[in-house]
Amino acid sequence: MPAETATGPGAGVEGRGASAPRVCMAELLCEEPVVLAKATRDGIVADIREALGGVQVLRNDGEALHLALEGCPVEYEDGEVVPAQILFLSDASPHRNPDPQKAAATLETSLGQTWGWDAARDVVANAPHTLLVTDFLSTGLDPRRRIAIFSKVLYAAAKHIPCAALHFPSSQCLLRPEDFLAAAPDDPDHYPLLGLVNVRLYAVEGSEDEIVMDTLGLHVFGLPDVQCHCSGADPDELGNWLYTLADVIAETDRDFEDGVSVEAFDGSRMRLRYAEPLVEPGRFVLDLQPAYQEE
Repeated sequence: MPAETATGPGAGVEGRGASAPRVCMAELLCEEPVVLAKATRDGIVADIREALGGVQVLRNDGEALHLALEGCPVEYEDGEVVPAQILFLSDASPHRNPDPQKAAATLETSLGQTWGWDAARDVVANAPHTLLVTDFLSTGLDPRRRIAIFSKVLYAAAKHIPCAALHFPSSQCLLRPEDFLAAAPDDPDHYPLLGLVNVRLYAVEGSEDEIVMDTLGLHVFGLPDVQCHCSGADPDELGNWLYTLADVIAETDRDFEDGVSVEAFDGSRMRLRYAEPLVEPGRFVLDLQPAYQEE
């Protein structure tokens, strides 16, 4: 895979304060204006209800669909319990007022970190309309539960709304709709992190073979991303391994201990150390460092 350019270790670090769970969001990029027809809304609600249990419809019109997931309660520190919520919001809504320059810059960044889809730029150029899918009042859920919920919700949206691409601003990537819909959430072949986590690649400025690769997206759920600064590694092999590590982190019901070692793709041992990110955004990451065999 080709590489973006990083200015080197420490580039763009925003600090450790950005590690709390964040609202998860994705966009369906569409060629035509998105109007949420009643049949479409009913189909989405029915699929989500089947997948997640009770659903209360809070808003239901051509511009927005607002759902409270009664089977997914979130308990706050004061003891109040509120259902996790999902909002589908068309760019036709007056509540959608994005900064055009910021939106274009975000999309350009994602195009630069989208791998294996050469036509992505041409596709999104012809898909100027968007439907935003986002969770809120949900950050208090167990992160693995949140991942499963959002994956199922987004699958329902992509199933019922024709789109040219799915855009994941929080993980900086785009996906073909057919790739995202290839396996249903309950299918054993479904990968719950698809789109929600991306592996990025950067060339280190001033170096011939130094690269930085990291995962992006686990931080949204309050989980650590992984990064590796190395020389001479095969980006494809390292990238596939980072996806595997992300999957392990997302599926593990315990925190990784600082200093734990894991077997790398090339058979070597790597040690995971909590560190600041080498490339923005600011978040906690697990930095991969060679682990030398103890005597």
